[in-house]
Amino acid sequence: MWARVGQPNLGGAMGRVAPRDRLSASIISVDHRTTFEPGWFFAQGWLGPQLRQMGEALAEFRHMPMLILRSPAAADRLNCCYPGDQGSNFATPGCPVGGGPHCVPGCSTRALIGASLERCLAQTRGRYNEVVLDTWRDGGWGRGAALGRMISALAIHARASPATSALARQVQLAAWSDGLALPLLEYKPDRAAAPFSVLRAQPADAGGEV
Repeated sequence: MWARVGQPNLGGAMGRVAPRDRLSASIISVDHRTTFEPGWFFAQGWLGPQLRQMGEALAEFRHMPMLILRSPAAADRLNCCYPGDQGSNFATPGCPVGGGPHCVPGCSTRALIGASLERCLAQTRGRYNEVVLDTWRDGGWGRGAALGRMISALAIHARASPATSALARQVQLAAWSDGLALPLLEYKPDRAAAPFSVLRAQPADAGGEV
């Protein structure tokens, strides 16, 4: 998982689209504290019993590890933003990898391009928004310690299962082994004034303290 962060050409094909040049994410803020939860939408049963079963099977992985990005670097990589989930992996199917003069990867006519991020957040009304970040320019976000230009910390939801909590620690250890000493934070959305607190400054496996 850590090895794929911000890297091009590792997305894999999805239908007609190979999203090798973008990363879909969601921004949490004081006004919108809900994180993206894999399988939640399917589990509601709106799309039929088969997808409902899939959503229920993903319940243990509802709260996955999160990246805390540095604002200036993330803004430089921002392609566009949607005030809700718009399926950016399937947007602009005719767009060449990396984009073109009239095409921004992952960004349809419904998207708010670039500088409209604040307006996108203001228009967010559902559980989460969708932000499309570029992973193609200059060969991606870099590797190892160079990723520190983009990422300041890792985080995990306070309601995470033991499986995803362990995964967060494994990702942290992978980052440490890669030369980037990222802290691991716990996210508690009910604490609006200070939703993040340090869980583990560095992995115990790397000589740190819990």
